[in-house]
Amino acid sequence: MSSTILLVEDDPDAREIARIILELHSYEVLTAVNGIEAISKANIEPIDLIILDISIPPKNGVHIMARMRENPKLNNIPIVAFTALSSIDEQEMLKREGFDGVIPKPCRPEEIVETVEKFLKE
Repeated sequence: MSSTILLVEDDPDAREIARIILELHSYEVLTAVNGIEAISKANIEPIDLIILDISIPPKNGVHIMARMRENPKLNNIPIVAFTALSSIDEQEMLKREGFDGVIPKPCRPEEIVETVEKFLKE
């Protein structure tokens, strides 16, 4: 049985590329285009990992991640930031905010897969 990933990204091209990369590595991928849709899907579907764009509406990905962490059903799911904030300081800030990991944009396909595998094996 493959792991299920919720990919939350409002940019259609970035969402489609990441979805294809993950599906080529045998992951089941659910997608959402905003935070409201993401929270709704995560509450309904069994999710193993969430990849969350930082610039997602409404508000931003940090706000959506915080709302997910407050939800007992979702608070143990690893949440990885998907972001153009790529400096080491910015990545550390996102981890302090509560993200489990960071996938910087733009990224190589291997970076997405390596990060996903790291959190699904833990």
